[in-house]
Amino acid sequence: MASVALGRIAREKIVEDVKALLEEKGGAVVITYVGISANDLNQFRRKLREEGARMLVVKNTLAKLSAEQAGMPELAQFCQAQSALVFPCEDTIAFTKLVVDFATQNKDVVQIFGGVIEGRVLSADDIVAMSKLPSKDYLYAQVVGAVSAPLSGLVGALSGVLRKLVYVLKAIEEKQQGK
Repeated sequence: MASVALGRIAREKIVEDVKALLEEKGGAVVITYVGISANDLNQFRRKLREEGARMLVVKNTLAKLSAEQAGMPELAQFCQAQSALVFPCEDTIAFTKLVVDFATQNKDVVQIFGGVIEGRVLSADDIVAMSKLPSKDYLYAQVVGAVSAPLSGLVGALSGVLRKLVYVLKAIEEKQQGK
């Protein structure tokens, strides 16, 4: 009887931990992992950790319960077969690139089912499409470039006007001194 209670307590702890991760990370992507070598799986986990992401293998029933308690019942539809939850990092574009690259490299055994990222339900196709977007840093650089280009043009135009004004004033001064 004590082992039943201990099992229930352990399941409740797992559900609570997964729920906390879902809330902290804003969702998860569900993938299969069966058939992948332990070495490849460990390399993938290492890459995820380097980016601030994480992967957990959790029983589907516990994953579904955690998703519902975290307010993400949509995630439960993706928990099927033997699956793992991959929790995103801050840069969701880089995260999706990691997941899609891993699935592509191991296409015979790894499949992306879908997930919830930043409150949005994403199918496997959505995740693949998201992975093809430029990184946040690249997008930030484009925005800064787009904002700074007109400003540098304005500075150039104003400095040209000021330069001409200085030339005119200099010419007036020379003309007055020559009289």
